[in-house]
Amino acid sequence: MRLILNICTVVALFGSMGSVGAQTQREPVMSQISHPHNYYWREMYLPQLTTGPSSAAFSPDGKSIIYSMQGSLWRQDVDSGTAYQLTNTNGYDYQPDWSPDGQFVIFTRQIDNALNLVLFDLKTEKESVLTKGPTTNLEPRWSPDGKKVAFISSRLGGYWGLYVADFEKLDLKNIKPLVAGHKSKRDRYYYSQTDHVINPSWSPDGSRIFYVSNEEAAWGSGDIWSLDVNDSQDKKRILVEETTWSARPELAHDGKRLLYSSYQGRQWHQLWLTTTDGLSPLPLTFGDYDIQKARWSKDDKYLLYISNETSGLTLWRHTVVGGARKQIIAQHKIYKSPMVRIDIALEDDKGVALDGRVILQGADGRHYAPDDSRMHADDYLDPKQTERETHYFHCLKTCQAMVPAGAVTVQAMSGYGHTLASAQVMAEGKTQRVDLTLPNIELPKEFGTYVSADMHVHMNYGGQYKQTKVGLAKQAKAEGLDIVYNLLVNKEQRIPDIAEFKTTKDVIDGVTIYQAQEFHSSYWGHMSFLHLDDHLLTPDFTSYRHTALSSPYPTNGVMIDLAREQ
Repeated sequence: MRLILNICTVVALFGSMGSVGAQTQREPVMSQISHPHNYYWREMYLPQLTTGPSSAAFSPDGKSIIYSMQGSLWRQDVDSGTAYQLTNTNGYDYQPDWSPDGQFVIFTRQIDNALNLVLFDLKTEKESVLTKGPTTNLEPRWSPDGKKVAFISSRLGGYWGLYVADFEKLDLKNIKPLVAGHKSKRDRYYYSQTDHVINPSWSPDGSRIFYVSNEEAAWGSGDIWSLDVNDSQDKKRILVEETTWSARPELAHDGKRLLYSSYQGRQWHQLWLTTTDGLSPLPLTFGDYDIQKARWSKDDKYLLYISNETSGLTLWRHTVVGGARKQIIAQHKIYKSPMVRIDIALEDDKGVALDGRVILQGADGRHYAPDDSRMHADDYLDPKQTERETHYFHCLKTCQAMVPAGAVTVQAMSGYGHTLASAQVMAEGKTQRVDLTLPNIELPKEFGTYVSADMHVHMNYGGQYKQTKVGLAKQAKAEGLDIVYNLLVNKEQRIPDIAEFKTTKDVIDGVTIYQAQEFHSSYWGHMSFLHLDDHLLTPDFTSYRHTALSSPYPTNGVMIDLAREQ
């Protein structure tokens, strides 16, 4: 869900080239995690701030749900359009799991640059912090009897492992690793030699935990495993699978059907069913979009999941037999504290309305955005200035959002052609208007025409959102881009945008979009092929060790010659 237009922005000044100023001393978010290629797991695994629902859990009776949205937990009856805010702090709350007795919700909270587990008592509305420190503790799951909690933690050397703890007196006791710190013998390219373990879920009788691990796997984020809770040596690989951090296996309460998310043979994640022995997986859902983070109701009649079929994130209840679907929409929100509507308008110093990137920070230190926008993240931070990652959205000339009453900071930018603008206002009453003027940066006449382009964009690659060309054009305008090259590329076994390939350009609302290609070689280096006139060059990767395409042939020189033929 990170902003794809920030990967490699090129500013073309015909007649001259501009220079880029020195960067501040920034570091990646969650730099305490030791796994390499951090932009992968931050995009596709770590919970992230979104305007729409990002994860959800059924109540024990299946009549209500608790879900994460806009950095808070919300409770809503399935047959109601009213959502009640449960948590409202200076952190961001994710991944709720409802206790079997219905009294508690356990979840992970991001405060500054760490993720820790928190307990919320639904009767008293009191919170208890369960883990502390600068680590990542996430994906908490209650055992069926409510006496234990399984979760993922990076507490051992910064590598994700599977842990289990006893739940006693509103606290976690006897925390112990079940699978953690194992080093695989097979060499890897994208992943550490120390395995990662993610996505825990319990069997209905509480005897086993299903999870995903890349133990002795050369490629991919991992296979589906299960192990005995009382004997961690009793473990078995259920299914060899690659789902870019999204499998999340869930065993039905009948103990027979294992549900998981996969893009097997496709470009998008859908739900699949297999057995506890991994026999002949069959698809349960179909569509050119992602369905992820699915959960069974206790009677196994319904599923609860997150979908990006509308490009944004939406929450659905799905009837297993028959396929009827009901979207859960927070038509009316009941907040825990007073909220104020902020109306924002952007224009240049000549009074021309602008599209731009907006950072909206409330009095609680959290970032906010309009309900119908996509929240993006800066991905890096300067620890000397802040421990909080910056989040932002794209405002198309005017926009509105709800923020807590009190001091609000608003910042806006619109590409390299305008100066950054900022304002501080007091959010009070029913509505607060903020008009931001972004002065034009006038270039010397000898520079000629100013054109801003990004030649390295992946419209769809990973993360939670699904992008379209219309949405891409809107993002480009907000970033001050005139031209975008969408580089079609494989992500593990798929090429998400392969259906978009064409040899002609699209011009959408003044933005020119070309379909191009990034060729992946794990040995020779990556290359971009622009303006192919006939077809994509396949296979789209070479030198992938431990695969049928392990050979270093074709070399980049061979592929360049093939590209030049077009």
